[in-house]
Parts: sequence; structure tokens; C-alpha cells
Amino acid sequence: MFFTQKSAHAASELDILELFNKYFISQNPENVDVAVFGSSRIMQIRDSFLPDKLTLVNNGVSGASIEDIIGLIWIYYEKGNLPNNIIIGVDPWIFNKNNNQNRWMSIKEEYECGIDMLQLDNRDSNLYSYLIKKIWYDVKKYLSLISRDVLISSLNNIFLRTIQGNNFEMYPTNEVFSDVGIRLTDGSISYPEKVRNRDIEEVNKMASDSISGPIYSLNSFDEIDNANKNKFMRLIDFLHKEKVQITIVLPPYHPIVYDEIKKNTKYRNVLLVEEFLKDFSLGKNISIVGSYDPLNMNLTSNDFFDGMHLNLQGVDKLRNNLFPAVFT
Repeated sequence: MFFTQKSAHAASELDILELFNKYFISQNPENVDVAVFGSSRIMQIRDSFLPDKLTLVNNGVSGASIEDIIGLIWIYYEKGNLPNNIIIGVDPWIFNKNNNQNRWMSIKEEYECGIDMLQLDNRDSNLYSYLIKKIWYDVKKYLSLISRDVLISSLNNIFLRTIQGNNFEMYPTNEVFSDVGIRLTDGSISYPEKVRNRDIEEVNKMASDSISGPIYSLNSFDEIDNANKNKFMRLIDFLHKEKVQITIVLPPYHPIVYDEIKKNTKYRNVLLVEEFLKDFSLGKNISIVGSYDPLNMNLTSNDFFDGMHLNLQGVDKLRNNLFPAVFT
């Protein structure tokens, strides 16, 4: 599926989106105008939102962590084709050391190269170490390409094992909307019809259920982790040095969920993260779009399909604010 120009249907979502993006970026021979990084909460941002002749690739992954973002951006950098414009969806759990996100381990090598690129690793933060890791990464990459058939066969085996283990059915399609989920050729997600068009009662129930226990990846969010905060700031400084225009997106929560975040002191750091990002962006002259607070975006329960994901109506409202900011 990675080498076709058609989109791919899937009966449910793969938990190996880091690998998908790794090979999606590596195999794409063209430069793109805009690249999007973040979690599933920004994965509906798509190429068709842009003016004609401009291209966008959505590199979103489920539950994105700072490690995901650094590793995937490093792949672009290693190829020598950093996009001119980068959109980063920043979820509050990025700064929670207890977020329980570990899917980034599938691109651990890329992340470590990215950390060396940012000179953040206390053990290996020097040019020599970075060059050694990059040379070894390149050697392994070209060894794997000695037989393209072997590479494709290996990828197919990886995904078929995952698909068979989770009752997946995948096939190419030219559709954008369907009764099943679609991963489009720009990397964005089109959710199944039954998800996109949930009635408001079901959506509100899902939002209420999502706060009956710890909110997703915000458990034990006791402090804004300084290490992750430093990684984020160094990444932004690096992109600035590379002349990349950066736009930060704060994906909103459903009103029921945000009310819980606002009144429950164990989530106070979510509010502090937004304050930090707004102050930081102002100091760096970075455009920031959105808010964890849906009221700041004039959003209601009708703009969501669950407790933390916008529906198409909500995405359209985000879109109206996003691309004027990207191209200012």
C-alpha cells in the first residue's frame, strides 16, 4: 500500500503509524510545502485544504509524543528536504513524563539521531557521535535497498501480521469518505461514517465516559517535565535556524472534558502548558492556532465526535484559522 497512488481502506486503525510515516517520508521523492506533525487530533488536516499547486503531508501518529515529532522531523532533515512550513499539533501530554506513550520506540533510532542533531543528549551530544550514528543509519538504509523486492516483502509481512492479528482488511480506493476508515495519499485520516456522524447524545456520553477515570495520557501529570520542555524548545530553535516557518496548533477538547480539566486540580498543568506555549510562541514570533478550551474557538459539543476529536464541522472551523496563519 505504501507504493500506490491510491488511498487505502482499513477496517480499524493501525498502531504502527510511526513505521508508516518513516517509510512514507523515506519513499516520497518530492518535496512538500507543508508537513503536519502531532497526534490523531490533527490527522484530519489534509492536502485539499491548501490552495492549488501547494502540497501537504500529514505525518500524524496516534498519541504523538515529543519523541515521535523529533524522530519524524529528523527523517525529513536527513533526506535534505525539510518543508518550508511545519504545523505541529501540541497536545498537553507531550510535557507529561507519565503519559505512557511508547509507540515512538518503533522509530527509536531516528529519535536518537534527532536528539544528537539538537545536541540534547548529555552522553553523545557532539558532532562526532552524530556523524557516526548518521553513517550507520545510512548504511543500514542502503543495505535494505539492495533488493527492493525484499524491502517491500518485509514491509508487507510486518503489516499483514498486524492486520491479521486485529481483523484488518485493507484495499486501495479512490474514495475520500466511506463507511470504513481511509488513510489518504497525503497521510491524513478520513474516519468511518459511523464515527463522523455520531449523534450528539452519543458524543456527550463518550465525553462523559472519558472523564470517569484519568483523562487520556494526563494521568499523574504532576509537573511540566523540564526535559521534554527543553526538547520542544530546542526543536523550535533548530527549525528556526533552518528557516522553517512554524505554526503550533492546540487541539481543543470537548466542552465536557475541558470543564473537568479546568475544575480538577490534578489537571492544572494542562492550563499551564497552554500559557507556556502562548508565551513561548509570542517570544519566538510563531503563529499559534486553537486552544485546549473549546470556548476560545467558539466550539460546542456539535463540533466533536468524541471527547477529544473534532468532527468535520469542527475541523472546518479550525481550518479557517489555520491556513491564514501558516501562510502569513
